[in-house]
Amino acid sequence: MDAVKYIKVQHGMCDAFFLATHTCKNCPLSMDKNGHNNMPCAVFRVQFPEEAVAIVEKWEKENEK
Repeated sequence: MDAVKYIKVQHGMCDAFFLATHTCKNCPLSMDKNGHNNMPCAVFRVQFPEEAVAIVEKWEKENEK
């Protein structure tokens, strides 16, 4: 996944969770789901970019229209 596509898909994923529920709690990048004990998604994406990309790619495949 190239950088532009990652940003677009990640933004869409964020919108899908936050706009629908007004919380990020169930987002796979969230501190509740990313597997890195209370690490906010913004920090997680910087410290673990390969994992973040893999999560976004998986979400995209599961949510293709």
